Amino acid sequence: MSQAGISDLSNAEPTIPLLFVTDSGNAVAAANVLNVLGLGGASTAGAGNTITVTATSGVTDINVDAHTAPGTDPVVPDGFSAITITGGQATAGTITNTIQTNSLAANTLTIEIQKSSATGATNATLNGVAHFDSAAFDVDANGFVQLNGGGIAATSFDVQANTAPGTDPVVPTATGSVVVNGAAVANHSVVLETRSRAANAYNLEIQYATSAAATDATKSGVAHFDSADFTVDADGFVTFTGSSGASTLIGVNSATPPGTNPVVPDGFDTITFDTARVAAGALLTALQFNSTAANTATLQFQTSLNAIASDPTVNGVCHFSTDFNVDGDGYVTFPYGSPLTNIAVETNTAPGTNPVLPNTGSIQFVGTLVAAGAGQALKTTSIFGSQVDLEIQTTSAQIATSSIANGVCHFDDAFFSVDADGFVSFIGSGSGIDSIGVQTTSGTGTDPVLPNAGVVDFSGALVVAGTVPVNVSSPSANNAQIEVQTSQAIAAADSTKVGLCNFDSASFGVDADGFVTSLVGGFTWTDVTTSTQSIAVENGYVTDRGANVTYTLPATATLGQEFIIVGKLGLTTITPNANQQLLMGSSSGTVGVTGTLVATNVGDCVTFVCITAGASTVWRASSWVGSWTLT
Repeated sequence: MSQAGISDLSNAEPTIPLLFVTDSGNAVAAANVLNVLGLGGASTAGAGNTITVTATSGVTDINVDAHTAPGTDPVVPDGFSAITITGGQATAGTITNTIQTNSLAANTLTIEIQKSSATGATNATLNGVAHFDSAAFDVDANGFVQLNGGGIAATSFDVQANTAPGTDPVVPTATGSVVVNGAAVANHSVVLETRSRAANAYNLEIQYATSAAATDATKSGVAHFDSADFTVDADGFVTFTGSSGASTLIGVNSATPPGTNPVVPDGFDTITFDTARVAAGALLTALQFNSTAANTATLQFQTSLNAIASDPTVNGVCHFSTDFNVDGDGYVTFPYGSPLTNIAVETNTAPGTNPVLPNTGSIQFVGTLVAAGAGQALKTTSIFGSQVDLEIQTTSAQIATSSIANGVCHFDDAFFSVDADGFVSFIGSGSGIDSIGVQTTSGTGTDPVLPNAGVVDFSGALVVAGTVPVNVSSPSANNAQIEVQTSQAIAAADSTKVGLCNFDSASFGVDADGFVTSLVGGFTWTDVTTSTQSIAVENGYVTDRGANVTYTLPATATLGQEFIIVGKLGLTTITPNANQQLLMGSSSGTVGVTGTLVATNVGDCVTFVCITAGASTVWRASSWVGSWTLT
């Protein structure tokens, strides 16, 4: 300790501290000497009257999954020893591991999570963040998602009866499945019944019809008809045929020649019945039989008509919502007094109006599904006179919560089930994942990995070659990491040594689908017996078709790549693609598809070498047999 600034006014010796108290234990000076040491990433240095404690370790760089200049990999601190870490969202399908670390700017690391998307089948690479349509879902403060109203998925089905091994209620299998079958059964005075006859399954059983001495609803059921007495058309309409014992005369309400009353059968003992809708007010009763043609009876029903007072003669076919009252004569009234005279809407486009006015007492309502981005989930508008349009938009993916992006959607049946009440649940257990098991852990990682506020962070990492090609690890709390090892050279096949690698462009070609081909070594040969053939580099072809073969040059090639064509049967024609050219000796073909090379004789052969690489390839014949025509 320093004694500077202390005056000894009594000529006494200054007090020297002998005991030093620390956070963990005490130190006592020995022979007036106290050692100050640096441990755990710190060092000490003394000079003059100063002791300096210096940190000797810290983060010097951070490796990331990807980077885009000016971003770097690894990310290094700036002049102030700082690395900026930000979060961001990426377009669905652009991140293999759903979450990745990416450097987009110097000294900056962005943790990117992709947005979720719809897909026809399970695909882990399309996982991502999403938000939910508030018209169909509730999300509480803890992020728990459920259908509006708090409903739950069905876990069992009550049936009317069961026969062992069937059960009541019927419960799903371990995979969440209940089998529902249809069946026809013997008449047992129950027309339609749900019955379980096997575990995890139930039948919707309809009984066969049976004869009875008097009307009895319990004897109703499905039936089929004796073709000697009945005819059943494609719509299931049943009529008598021939001399079936049916009535030979049928009285009707009225007849209009050539119709008759009563209606009599034709020469085949047949009376034709049909139906017809007639205008309101055309009949004295809402329903009547009329004969308008020989051997024919028509059941006529009129449509309903509005009236200023009760009038049974204008009754007709119609149906009404619970917003109306209907009296004993079929007279319809509003239950709450006078009807609406107009309807106000949120917007209108001419000739639509606001408010919307009736036309002959009617306002038409039309439902319309509009594209996402309309700015409002549900809206009333008018685009035609006397018409109200109820517009509902489809939902859309957003980078953040947005109420104006809400809309209707439907669900992938590979992952979700929707019951008759519209309740959506996951297929299988019906609940989300609350933890994720991993293969290994390190640092503060855990197995299983538990969410933090409902979230488990996923990252991807490339690790050195070992014996585990793909490993799921937890390097820290609430974090799961997909580790893929690099490939390695070994003496024999070993599945534990597979891994990611890249290819030397001087020796290999890799197409847009990741298909790897060797640019060196022997050719692959094809015996061509079809009229056309696309040429692949480093391949040989035998023309083996009497009616000739037309070849098309490769779409692209690298310098020095070759192909060979050998004649066997028929003549060879080689056609370039757009912007490609063939050269033979001192002759140059026309650039493009018209610059063809045609053999003169069966057995003509040619070898071409790429001398200008790319899509606009130039090919020169390095050797040939026979006489060729180059245009």
